[in-house]
Amino acid sequence: MHLINLREILKHHDESTLFPCVADLAENGIEVDRFASHERVPSRQDVTQFLAAWFRYINVAPEVCQDWMVGYCTDVLAPISSSSKSQIRHSTKSNIKYVYGSGVELNCRCGDNVFKATCKSTCPAYEEMLERRQDAGSFSIDKVDTKEFEKDAEPALSCKEKYRDQFIEAIRIMRMHHANNVARKEIVRILNEAGFRTRTGKLWKLGTLAYELKNR
Repeated sequence: MHLINLREILKHHDESTLFPCVADLAENGIEVDRFASHERVPSRQDVTQFLAAWFRYINVAPEVCQDWMVGYCTDVLAPISSSSKSQIRHSTKSNIKYVYGSGVELNCRCGDNVFKATCKSTCPAYEEMLERRQDAGSFSIDKVDTKEFEKDAEPALSCKEKYRDQFIEAIRIMRMHHANNVARKEIVRILNEAGFRTRTGKLWKLGTLAYELKNR
């Protein structure tokens, strides 16, 4: 799906601008099985910054890049990230802004690319990228402190975001017991003993329970 959408974006560009490594990443993301146990597996940030650099290299507008990248990152790259989808969206936008404003050049490293993505010598950028491998000014993900950037790019979760999933489950249990005519005091006890918290992370009380029942 994401590769199809990417081809649609590039329909007004030379088809060859879809480099083999980019097509591979767009379709498969990071294939962990391609890496030995002792090798570092690239992070979501690595892929995001590389693809953003590629978009910039082929002169795609940042807003077009962002439209595709946000969906791709929250879908394909989410499995290799511990961040929430809201964090991934925010981080992706920050990464794109960083790459487009950085002025550094793309350096895919050809067959030695850190993603172990498909590379072909017939790629139109192959010869240029071979030369850039030795260029200290070219874009290279190992020159970017992705951990620091991740920390700066992703805001701390709000209480509501942090407790959202367990709160949804608490509401389900609350409604089930209420439908079975279980006393409200007993429902409060059940929720608290099971470790469930309110939408703001607090212990359940009769007043909070009454409020949530009224608004559900």
